[in-house]
Amino acid sequence: MERSQIAKLPRFAPAPSGAKSSRSSVLDGLRGWASLSVVCYHVFWETFGLVRPEFKNPATGFLFDGALAVSIFFLLSGEALSAAFFAGKGKLAVIKLAIKRYPRLTIPVLATCLITFALSRTDMLFNGQAGMIVGRPDWIGSWVRFPFGLGYVLRYALVSVYTTSNATTALNAFLWTMRLELVGSVIVFAILLTFGWFRLAWLILAALTVLLAWLTPTHDLACFTVGIAFAAARSHGMFDRIQRTPFMPVLCWAVICVVAIADGFLQWEGLAPEGVAPLFAVPLVLAIFCDRTACRFFSSTLSKMLGRVSFPLYLVQFPVLISFTSGAIVFATAHGGLGSGIVYLIAGSSVAVCLVSAVLFEPVEIFTKWFGQRLVELAMAAWPRFLQDRGQIRLDRQSPR
Repeated sequence: MERSQIAKLPRFAPAPSGAKSSRSSVLDGLRGWASLSVVCYHVFWETFGLVRPEFKNPATGFLFDGALAVSIFFLLSGEALSAAFFAGKGKLAVIKLAIKRYPRLTIPVLATCLITFALSRTDMLFNGQAGMIVGRPDWIGSWVRFPFGLGYVLRYALVSVYTTSNATTALNAFLWTMRLELVGSVIVFAILLTFGWFRLAWLILAALTVLLAWLTPTHDLACFTVGIAFAAARSHGMFDRIQRTPFMPVLCWAVICVVAIADGFLQWEGLAPEGVAPLFAVPLVLAIFCDRTACRFFSSTLSKMLGRVSFPLYLVQFPVLISFTSGAIVFATAHGGLGSGIVYLIAGSSVAVCLVSAVLFEPVEIFTKWFGQRLVELAMAAWPRFLQDRGQIRLDRQSPR
């Protein structure tokens, strides 16, 4: 195989007939493991890291790196939102996704905020006491420490979650990502709808990626534009061709090992600079996509199961931490203390409860998808009437009076 076949960039346009499927199971599986990584980071590293210092080591520094996992989320979002466009469905698919995007994010966010509201009303929030016990009053102990009503829940879930990132006034402190998710989605939609007009679309996209990485403190918005390039590469079969290249498995696993060692060591030593996560996320995800063994793992049944509950898992961890985990910490302290075995039991049980809660969140996911599809159908039904009305207006203006 010629190297030029691998290196040649695809056109910034929907692929011809025979393109790859618009959705890859690898994306879902990788997203699922990234979501579980975030949960483990919050449970083992942040909640119990001071009580049990052995939870913090180079291995967990990589496997439980929450910032890295979030950057991977954003990169995968960029690809998932672009996949249908490059797979041949064109701009109409982009418009449909744009219509569904706000309710797709907001309805599950509202559901998890209502869970927090219900826990507050039933006196099931123990995070204030737990924060003092585990030495994290500045983190878990600072959440939801203010009175709020149903009106605040609605205002936060519908608007404030996308405009503010103050954890002390949030109903879910981990939803600071929603603002970047929505902004990144808008950027992806705008690029897909306009860049096809430019002859140097890929060069402009590369320049925009550098600009986004430079302008934003976390550099995470640049992950969305990298995801666009990955979607184009996948739809044109570039990853499949790369996987058949000699010595590619060795190269991919070398990249994965280097990223794992560097990221794990930096996190363990507390030396990771602000905004380094995207710099690790891009080569890591690229190496996974270019290796058949890695793709096979992230397409496995277990990975796909995790992928199915990835967004609910990310959402429900907060109410679990402030109720179940915190309550267990308070109870254990009052009945013998937080011994090593008890901490391991609480931490493991917390992860398990998060997974179960994510599965039980399925009705919300079903309703969200139904609502989004219904919204698209209504918009598509209204669109021809809108065009017809516009045409009638033009005819009226042109007719003699």
